[in-house]
Amino acid sequence: MTSSRVDKSGVSRRTVVRSAVWSVPVITAAVAMPLASASAPVDQQNVQVASSCWQANFGGVLLSYPQYTITAIGNPVKAGSSFLLTGAGIGNLVVGVVAGAGVLTLLSSTEVRFVLSQDIPAGQSAGLQVQGLRREQTSDAYILAVENIIGNANSNPADDASGQNLWGRYSELLGFIVGICG
Repeated sequence: MTSSRVDKSGVSRRTVVRSAVWSVPVITAAVAMPLASASAPVDQQNVQVASSCWQANFGGVLLSYPQYTITAIGNPVKAGSSFLLTGAGIGNLVVGVVAGAGVLTLLSSTEVRFVLSQDIPAGQSAGLQVQGLRREQTSDAYILAVENIIGNANSNPADDASGQNLWGRYSELLGFIVGICG
């Protein structure tokens, strides 16, 4: 004989146990949800291109030229990834890279390709630097932009390119063309 004892409130012990069993997943889900919603979103941005002006003082004359930094954020940027430096009269620039970081190829009078010859580890950077001018020029904008990133995605297009203006004039005092960027 099966008996179902009913307490003074009119609810059986079986009903209480059955309700408790079904409520465990709901309570578990309710506890897990705030933890998931509180976690930070995963940043898919893997590459950031930035520019600045490096400066040097020669005999009281201030020189400044654009420099560009490629930073791997989140994941490494693989060797073979490429970037384009564009601007009017690009062949007029003397451009250098950190030894072994990559190879520069003049494509036209307005484009130079920079191809990484080694990976940039996550959190680290590689870069290019304009080191001089071959002739005087009026202000021109030079922009380094992502061309092809191998094995990575770039979710923030605003970080794909950066630029600086550069003009140059001959200095009688120094005997060479002085660059000013910014």
